[in-house]
Amino acid sequence: MAATLKMIAKAGNVDVSTVSRALRDDPRVKAATRDTIKSLALEMGYKPNWAARSLVAGKTRTVWLLIPDIRNSTEQAPARHAASYLDNKYGYDLMVVLHQNDARIYHRIIEKLCQNAADGVIIVPRGSRNDQDFSPMLHGRGFPAVFMDRHPAKTKIPCVITDNFNACRKMVGMCADAGAKAVIDVSGCPGNNAAAARSRAVLFESRKRNMLHLHCDERYVVSSEWPKNIAVFATSQSAICNFIRTNSHLADGRDMLLACFDDWIGEPFPGKIALVAKQDFKTMSERACDLVMSMINGNGKKIPQGSRLKVPVESILTVDNTFQLAPG
Repeated sequence: MAATLKMIAKAGNVDVSTVSRALRDDPRVKAATRDTIKSLALEMGYKPNWAARSLVAGKTRTVWLLIPDIRNSTEQAPARHAASYLDNKYGYDLMVVLHQNDARIYHRIIEKLCQNAADGVIIVPRGSRNDQDFSPMLHGRGFPAVFMDRHPAKTKIPCVITDNFNACRKMVGMCADAGAKAVIDVSGCPGNNAAAARSRAVLFESRKRNMLHLHCDERYVVSSEWPKNIAVFATSQSAICNFIRTNSHLADGRDMLLACFDDWIGEPFPGKIALVAKQDFKTMSERACDLVMSMINGNGKKIPQGSRLKVPVESILTVDNTFQLAPG
C-alpha cells in the first residue's frame, strides 16, 4: 500500500497540514521538523500525487508547446530553446504536444487546455485556409496563449513572428544586385500568413526594381521565353526543387538564383547560388515564453489584443556550388 500524508503524519506525531507544508519546504515549518518528515517520507516510500498537488496550488508549472510535428528544424529549434528558457528563467517545464495538422486533434487539445491541463500554451498553428480557428475558445476563457511563427487571421491572441516582409525584400534586392531580371515566386501556401507576407514582399520589391514577377505554385509551367537571369523564391528548398522538376527547361543557359527560408542541403543546383534566410528561433521562443508567462503571472492586460511582435531574421546566408555557407 502506498504511503499517504496521513500515514506520515501519524508516524511523525504531527498533523497532515504540517506534513504537506514540510514536503513543500514551507518556511512556516521548522527546518528540523522538515528534515524529519522528509526522512520519514523517503523511508516509507511516499510518492507525491502531482495532479492533486497542482489542483491545490492552482498551477501545474508547465507550459505546452503545440506544434505540427518534430521532424524538422522549424519545430525542433523552438522546442529546444523554449524548454531551456522556461526552466532557467521561470522554473517551468515545457511539454511538447503534436497536433499533426489535424483539426480534430487540434480541437481536442484546445479543449484540454481550457480545462487547465497546463498554465499556458505557445502554439504553432495549422496553416490551412479552411482550418477552423479555435483561438476564440482560449481567448474567451482568458487562457494564457501565444501564437508563434504564424497565426490565424484576425486572432485576438498575441503573436511572435519572423519579420518575413523585410527579410524577403532584402533577398529580392540581393538577387537584383546579382543580376536577376525576373522573379518567380513559388510561395503558394493557402492560409499560411507567413508565406503570404513573403509573397507580398517579393511582389513589392520586384516591382520597385522593375523586375518581371510571376506568382505560381510548384506545378505551374513557366514559358521558356523568360529572361536569362531569374530568381526563384519559395518558403522551402523542397518547394523550389519541386518547381524546377516541373520546369527543367529553365536551367538551360540561365543564371538562376534560388531563395528560401531556414535550410538548404547540398549544392544549389541548378542555381548559381541559394540565399537562405535563417529565422531567429531562439529570440522568437524567448519572446513567446516571456509573453505567456506575463499572462500566467497576471500581467496579460498590459498586452494589446492581437499584438504582433516581429523578430528580424538571424541572418541571410549564401550557398554556392562548393557547398560553402557564408553571410549574404
